[in-house]
Order: sequence, then C-alpha cells, then structure tokens
Amino acid sequence: MKKLFSLLSILLLLGLFPTIYGQENYRTAVIVDQSGTLTELETLSIALSGGLGNKYFEPYTKLAVITETFEVLFPVSNLISIEYIGDGIKNKRKFEVSYYWMGEEKLISGNLVDITLKGKSDFGSLSLSSNELKQLRVSQIPDEIKQKEEFHSDGYITLRDGTKLEFGVRTIKHSSSRQTKYALQRHVGYPARHKREFLQSAEDERKERIRYEWINTVDNLYDEGIAFNRGESQAYVKFKDVRSIEFEGENDRDILITVKNGKSTKAQINASRERDFHGLVGVSEIGEFYIERKNIRNIYFN
Repeated sequence: MKKLFSLLSILLLLGLFPTIYGQENYRTAVIVDQSGTLTELETLSIALSGGLGNKYFEPYTKLAVITETFEVLFPVSNLISIEYIGDGIKNKRKFEVSYYWMGEEKLISGNLVDITLKGKSDFGSLSLSSNELKQLRVSQIPDEIKQKEEFHSDGYITLRDGTKLEFGVRTIKHSSSRQTKYALQRHVGYPARHKREFLQSAEDERKERIRYEWINTVDNLYDEGIAFNRGESQAYVKFKDVRSIEFEGENDRDILITVKNGKSTKAQINASRERDFHGLVGVSEIGEFYIERKNIRNIYFN
C-alpha cells in the first residue's frame, strides 16, 4: 500500500497527469478505490453532507474528520491526501487525512463525514463515495493556502479522554487587510417552532411559507458565554469574564465555575431551549472544531 501511495506522489510531482481549471483552483488528483482501481482525475470536487460543526463554519464548505471526542473541520481546498487505515468509531471506516491549516501541513486520523468525490477522468465523469475510497492524493495546492497565519491562544479544553485542545483566534492576512475569525462559541440549541396560525389569504400563505423556510434554515444558535442555575436563581456570564469551567462527576450538567476575580461557585447548566449547552465550536492549531458537552472535562481561559 505504501509503495503504491509513493508511486502516486511521484507521478503527481512529475506532472504526468493533465491539469485543467477546477471548481476552486488548479488541481488534479489520483484516486484508488477499494477494488484497487486507480483513476487519474481532473477538476476534483467534493460533495459534503452532515457534520455538527459544518452548520456553524460557513455551512458545507468544510471537510469534517470525527475523532473519539471531537470533530475537526478544514476547507476542502486545503486537502492533501486521504488514506483508508481500517475500522474506527462504531465500525465506521477510519482514514488518515493530511491537509494544510494556517500554512502548516497537518495529519489527523478519524472517521469522515460522508463525502462524494467527483471529477473528470479519461473514462468520463467519476463519482465515488468515501465508503468505497482507499486512497486519494491531491496536487496543485495554491500558494496562498501555504502562507503562515497567526494564532492567538485564548485557553485550552481538556477532554474526557485526556486530550488537550488549545483554542483561540485565527488572524487571516489578505494583502493589506487583516481579518480575525471565530472566538470560542457555545452551541446553545435550536429555535422554537412557532405554532402555525389560521391563514386568511394567499398572501398570508406566501408570507408564512417564507417565514417557515427561514426558521428551518437557521437551526442552530450560538453564544460567547454560559447560562447556568445557581440555587434557585439563573445566571449568565461571558467567556471573557471566566477563568475556568470544570464539569464534575458523571452528570455533565454539574459544573464548578470560577470567574476572573477568583471567586467560584457550584452550578448546573441551564437546560432550557434558549439557554442550553450542547457543545463548543472554535478554532485550534489543527483546525476548526466542534466538541459535544459530554466529552468536555474542563475549560481554562487565559
């Protein structure tokens, strides 16, 4: 397998495969399916579906890799290679994925959210599900993707399996401009569905249809703080004012929260629809991430 993958890399480096303009940039790819069939591919495109984080980070433009305790996402255009390495979580197929992130080459193993590879080959249009993929190698990575970016750490999250994930703010440079993206966000939950009222006319029907389409599109809410119950009262504090949050015991709603002045209190995460805590989204040095609450042990802020 390693010899075959090395051969694919050499062929790509020698430029033996034709290159034409693709959806996002000049790229070719070599794909090997589970039967061992090798295909030279032009204009690679990847159709995405699913992924918890994909509903937050510029929806459905990111490739999601799911590990035991968190989900990592990065732009499809940053992909270098995918290699099947065996069965992973819940007997799903496990892959080793390499990609560029903030100008550096990264490597991570996990399950892929279902994707479909598409492109033009010598034998016509190709479509291949990730369930049938053995190897993929992409060439012609744009130079701008390899440019270094700044990362400012805001703290770290310890997961229940012991993994520590540093989070912060990514600074993207575009010529003379600088753009910072994504502070840590709490995934709150889903907006309430409003009761459908009696419609008097065709115009009412049209307005109601448009309103329901919008409600069903915006299906996630996010916030830069945490809501909790302290005794009989309800409280809310911004992450910027928090020093640490520790999840205690088996009940992942019991927390010990310490604010920046050093004071601590035991509390319970508020479970109401508009104030819940389903998980966290943010940016790390290995990619954007989504972590479900059940997998978090503690959060420490700088």
